[in-house]
Amino acid sequence: MIEPFTIEELLSKLDDFFKVKKLDYNILIVDDSPEVAQYYALILQDAGMNVAVISEPMHIDQSLFIFNPDLILMDMYMPECNGLEVVAIIRQQENYASIPIVFLSSEEDREKQLKAMRLGVDDFISKSTRTDFLILSIINRVERYRMLRGLITKDSLTGVLNHTEIQKRLSIHLKEASRLNTTLCIVMIDLDHFKNVNDTYGHQMGDRVLKNLCL
Repeated sequence: MIEPFTIEELLSKLDDFFKVKKLDYNILIVDDSPEVAQYYALILQDAGMNVAVISEPMHIDQSLFIFNPDLILMDMYMPECNGLEVVAIIRQQENYASIPIVFLSSEEDREKQLKAMRLGVDDFISKSTRTDFLILSIINRVERYRMLRGLITKDSLTGVLNHTEIQKRLSIHLKEASRLNTTLCIVMIDLDHFKNVNDTYGHQMGDRVLKNLCL
């Protein structure tokens, strides 16, 4: 006999279902050709993804912070700063060490591809590939990235950011606020006498209270 879902479990399942349906992914396209970048941006937007485009790779740091992409789709050959150099810059930053980077390139030289992968490129997709293959490849990589990132950065019970990740993000935002000379607001919630809930109703009920609070 299958037990009925609790309210929080049902809401969680519905939330997961609609997230997959909406494909609410942030994809950053880096290509020096505005026409090419716009072409792929339209394809991904039609699939329900959020897309940001930059044609000057030297601006990658600002885009990473503001847009917070789930995946970077990048041209390998660009005049000012080629794709390999951009990848090296990204991988040197701890916060973006695991973000998927895919080269959308016509490069078929295996040695050059291996060199790129040693620097931290996850995959190569040919510019002549079918759009449905491109979309499915992005979906698979983003879903795995989000799952692994969630295991690392979120509390297993409540699903909110864990202490380490909160400290990391707070540091990033403090530096950004200082750089832009803007105000940063932080809100902290403390549950008074929460021990009484556990002592009176048991830890299982206490867990349910915490999970409902964080929905």
